[in-house]
Amino acid sequence: MIEVLTELLLLLIPIGLLFPFGMAFYGGFKWRGAWRIASLAPLSVLFLFFAPMVFDWMGDPTSHNLWGLVFVPISLLLCIYSVVLLLMHRKAARKRAEEPILRN
Repeated sequence: MIEVLTELLLLLIPIGLLFPFGMAFYGGFKWRGAWRIASLAPLSVLFLFFAPMVFDWMGDPTSHNLWGLVFVPISLLLCIYSVVLLLMHRKAARKRAEEPILRN
């Protein structure tokens, strides 16, 4: 049972890291205005979470042995945030496309 959970965690780590990064870069390049800022928010969260951990780990490799227990909820929240943001942007784009063009 432990081996299965370990393999699942090892599978979730790249997915949890890559999806918010990919979504942030996609939104950062494609979207404009407040949508761009909102899409780049997961990058700042990941940086604020991992930067101190990396520096602590370089000093003492055993200092963060349980970082996976903290990483899973954070990555899950960032994935949910990214999906909700993507759906909100699509809904706003669809609504904007349905508005009639006003011409003078």
